[in-house]
Amino acid sequence: MRAVFPNLPPTFQSAIKGLPMRPPYFGACTAAMDGNEVITSHDLTTETRFDERFVQLCIGHGIRALQSRPVLGRDRFPIGTFVMGYSKPADVRDFDIALMEFAADAIGTVLQAHWDGAA
Repeated sequence: MRAVFPNLPPTFQSAIKGLPMRPPYFGACTAAMDGNEVITSHDLTTETRFDERFVQLCIGHGIRALQSRPVLGRDRFPIGTFVMGYSKPADVRDFDIALMEFAADAIGTVLQAHWDGAA
């Protein structure tokens, strides 16, 4: 598993590296990818679905709200997630659905092409 968060320090990436992709879910990305569904948390300070360490990791890195969307590869199989986070609690209108869908689809196409070329 590889995590890339260009706007966060490496401490965030290293804290989530190698997490299991099964319940109980540590955080939003594993839940989104395993369940193949969009996971949204409008305010992490009130979140109960995820491990408290994930919630504290996010809050400690300035993330109060997030949405994790599955990135799909061939045959619509989840191969990753695209995450957008906010420093304040966010309303459903704050998450740009069209942008999130576009980004997840584009990343899926690029990742699948990369893996196909590497094979």
